[in-house]
Amino acid sequence: EMCIRDRWKKLQTKHSGLLSDSDPLVVEADLGDRGIFYRLRVHKINSKKSAARLCSRLKRRGTSCFVSRARS
Repeated sequence: EMCIRDRWKKLQTKHSGLLSDSDPLVVEADLGDRGIFYRLRVHKINSKKSAARLCSRLKRRGTSCFVSRARS
């Protein structure tokens, strides 16, 4: 199983123009019966519009993505 940090580096390489200057935030998501998943989030994006634009570009390149509100 690939380490989360290794997965991030792979995504940065695949999407270098979009993620090269970004840092990941790993968030645990407990989906009950479906199990516990770990999500990679790009953090420190200045606006919801910027996040939506990045997500749209990642989706066009075949990477799943969704915009969520950051928790403090």
